[in-house]
Amino acid sequence: MVAWPLYAEQRFNRVVLVEDVKIALSMEESEDGFVSATEVEKRVRELMDSESGKIKIYLENKGY
Repeated sequence: MVAWPLYAEQRFNRVVLVEDVKIALSMEESEDGFVSATEVEKRVRELMDSESGKIKIYLENKGY
């Protein structure tokens, strides 16, 4: 999961998902609040290349 808050309580939710529960990766925003395509690519690749991401893909390919 990639956490990309836009407004209100979503910033708090990001902290919970990224730091407490540890089921999400945080997106780095620029000073104006935007996230670059490079940052999105970096985080998605990080997720897919992680050990848990590889296991999930393997299990899905096996029909689980």
